[in-house]
Amino acid sequence: MTRGSWDLTTGLAAADLLCASEARNTNTPGSFKALLSTSTASAISRFDTTKAPWIRPDGMPLLATAKGFVSATYLDVAPGVLIDGTLDRTFTAIVVGAPDLHSPGTLASTCNDWTSQPPTDSASGFDPWNTKPSEVNFGCFTWRLLCLQE
Repeated sequence: MTRGSWDLTTGLAAADLLCASEARNTNTPGSFKALLSTSTASAISRFDTTKAPWIRPDGMPLLATAKGFVSATYLDVAPGVLIDGTLDRTFTAIVVGAPDLHSPGTLASTCNDWTSQPPTDSASGFDPWNTKPSEVNFGCFTWRLLCLQE
């Protein structure tokens, strides 16, 4: 999870830049992108799911395999660890632009593909702390991001 917040109306490239910048600032190797869907692609489709599973900075895997992201409706552990390893339980949901990680969003659920002007649209996400799917709706303002290494 990012320490800083991302403005949901500034575009997917700005989200990826926040993920990359925070990783660089903590000397975390590799390249990172935001786990966000668009109206034409699912959040997980932005990543290669044939590699090793994604691991939180504290060593806990989000799911047993990366391939699991293709069909999972919840995560094995909540992603509430910031890139510097700090545990943060202050958020109750993550924004992805869809009700899960493997479905594309819609213009209505992705703040108009993350470019809503003015920010009167909404975004969808889910509650990663629960073991059952729980869709959450957000306003198009600022939120923390879940970032994965490419």
